Amino acid sequence: MTVIDYGPDGIKGTDDDFSATFHSSFVKRNNNIIVADELNGAPLPKDGDKPPWPLKLVGSALTSNKQKVGSIDEIVLEGVPIIAEPPTADAVISLEPGWNFVSTPKRLADGSNTFAIFFDTVDTAGNSILIYDALEQKWDDVASTDVFRPLDGVWVYSNEACTVPLIFASGEPGLPPTKALSKGWNAIGFTDTVPESAANTLLSLGDHWTTLIGYDAKVQQYGVSIIRGADGRHGDERMMQPMQGYWIYMTEADTLAGISA
Repeated sequence: MTVIDYGPDGIKGTDDDFSATFHSSFVKRNNNIIVADELNGAPLPKDGDKPPWPLKLVGSALTSNKQKVGSIDEIVLEGVPIIAEPPTADAVISLEPGWNFVSTPKRLADGSNTFAIFFDTVDTAGNSILIYDALEQKWDDVASTDVFRPLDGVWVYSNEACTVPLIFASGEPGLPPTKALSKGWNAIGFTDTVPESAANTLLSLGDHWTTLIGYDAKVQQYGVSIIRGADGRHGDERMMQPMQGYWIYMTEADTLAGISA
């Protein structure tokens, strides 16, 4: 550990710098070394021509003036790795071995909003991460730098069970997302962190949708379809689930509005 005083000019790296270096075995649990910010209960006084500085190295364990730093500008820890703590995830996508049909329920934070979160976490066994372009009726491979957006249904292959953390955007609230849907089949995502019925989730589409189909990654097959206006097993009061993707069949082109921002 090196304690540094930048000297009267207050500039690091000039000839008037003063420093003292201590081994960790000397300073650890040593109550006779103190970084003080007061003298007799008052802030440290002005040191010559230097402005008042709140820290001074003192204590009976310091036996030489070369160890006493009277105006601390910096403390450097040598040989100690700096470990950045990752931000706490707001939600996670749970992936099963095989293909998974997933989505993000909210906008993701800058720096954590690209498909790199999958490329860095998931062993895809060489498979591409896929999005279906309904307008062109073709599959698109996504790149790690592409943005993972709400309302996009994304296919991800995982070689083993794992989780992908999601960090939602903070700051001022934004408008809920929208997605243009074409006539025919479209891949969509669900935009809430709690389940909601298909009927309520798809209200913005009016009577332009007929069928909704989810995918059960645990058994690697499609679930029972949801049909607009139906009751019972295919009823549209059945719940759509967070972090899941869905196929939806449209009789006319329309715009799907998210149910959260």
